[in-house]
Amino acid sequence: MFKVLLIDDEPLIREGLRQVIDWEACGFTICDVGTDGRDGLNKIRSHQPAVVLIDIRMPGMSGIEVIQQAKEEGYTCKFIVLSGYSSFSYAKQSIKLGIESYLLKPVDEDELISILAEIKTTLTHDKKIHTQLTQYQQLSEEQRWKSVIEGRADDRQIANLIETNPSHFHLAVLHADEDMKKQKIKEILKPYETKNLKLIWKDHSIYLLCTNCEEQEVITYLTLFSEKIQKFVNDQIKGYLADTFQSLTEIDFALRQIDQLDKLAYCFGSESNLTYSILDNEKVEEPNHNQIASIIIRSLEFKDKNKLEEQSKMLIHYYQKGKFEKGRIQAEMIEFVSEISKELSKTYQDLQIGEKETFVKQVYQTKNIQELFVVIESRLWLLAKQINGFSLTAEDNMKKILHYTQQYYYQDLNLKVLAKLFNYNSSYLGKKFKIHTGEHFHTYLDKVRIAKAKQLLVKQDYKVYKVSDLVGYSNMDYFYKKFKKHVGMSPKEYQKESRKEHSIL
Repeated sequence: MFKVLLIDDEPLIREGLRQVIDWEACGFTICDVGTDGRDGLNKIRSHQPAVVLIDIRMPGMSGIEVIQQAKEEGYTCKFIVLSGYSSFSYAKQSIKLGIESYLLKPVDEDELISILAEIKTTLTHDKKIHTQLTQYQQLSEEQRWKSVIEGRADDRQIANLIETNPSHFHLAVLHADEDMKKQKIKEILKPYETKNLKLIWKDHSIYLLCTNCEEQEVITYLTLFSEKIQKFVNDQIKGYLADTFQSLTEIDFALRQIDQLDKLAYCFGSESNLTYSILDNEKVEEPNHNQIASIIIRSLEFKDKNKLEEQSKMLIHYYQKGKFEKGRIQAEMIEFVSEISKELSKTYQDLQIGEKETFVKQVYQTKNIQELFVVIESRLWLLAKQINGFSLTAEDNMKKILHYTQQYYYQDLNLKVLAKLFNYNSSYLGKKFKIHTGEHFHTYLDKVRIAKAKQLLVKQDYKVYKVSDLVGYSNMDYFYKKFKKHVGMSPKEYQKESRKEHSIL
């Protein structure tokens, strides 16, 4: 039986948790209860339970603070966080702390039993590994190398494995999320083993221990082996390479790097081989999610798939630069898409959002961040298809029309096109536009196009005819006249003058 500690400041909740399931039938026994955060932390210290069910909000010391302190003190108990609040900020904090699960009160019996079953499997496995006593001398060579990878070999045993004294080592790994056909793959890779390259099998991974090899040589091995064994594995083969080290006694350092890379595999899913260099710390500025959400909503209303994909790429870049792990990315994007759906529902009441549970399940089934955003874009585009014309109010109608004009100035725009798109009479829209902006639509459109043309002439090395086409003027002579009217000089003269000013500065 594995010990369970219950921590909650509400007596009724504590008693309810005692009674909600048959703990012994699940392989657990309740060793004690904590009446608040501080009391719970003391009982973690005294009982050292295997599992802790803890309320996230308690007076004095919160559940988050208890978990942080317990982990800092080295306690390895599995935490299940309970909360009467569905606040995403709490969930994010819990994800960062590496808890086993996050449950809302009242606790669902079946969900709790399922989580406990998974934890029991993990605890049983850990206990077996911890208590297993194997005589090192009786191990085969393959088992001895495996013990090095698992961190079970001491310095003397490691020294006996290496006949020479290499100047440096590299550790790399090929990993799959499923069982490989071990015997067949061994036969394929065996000819590549040399005194400088040792292949070590562990679970779903093949470790490459290279001595006196250059980094590029190791990457070549990873790429070659991955290609050779991919046909025997349904899932994508992932390659990881740790930084160089001078002694096998330092292998723990390389193993920790590989573990970090594995956690980032979801984020960098499209890259075949991940190396230690991506672990370097970079400053990452969090994007303005409200602004991105606003752009996405507008792209759905305007049915602009390119703009939607552009925002997706921006978010992928942010997550990759920030090196975020799978759980955080998935949780944040579920919340982000939910907020966009809610905002759209406020304007378009007949919108069919779709089951959130189905979407969440799809998100958790994605194998990498690229798949995640395919799922997200597909869900959002289904909403876009339901929007037939704009739902406009007096407050935001002209704002949307101006935004559309500023974004799609390069298209063949006129009042008839806008009137049809925004469900207006073209004559009425023209009068309304003039009242709102003080200008006729064609005058306003010319100003937007000329402003963009000025930017392109200065910042890009484009010919005048190219700029004319890019800003929506198919006739270059007409563009020339419009530009000179608004700017007071020809496009070429403006380009020359602007470049002169920049060269002086």
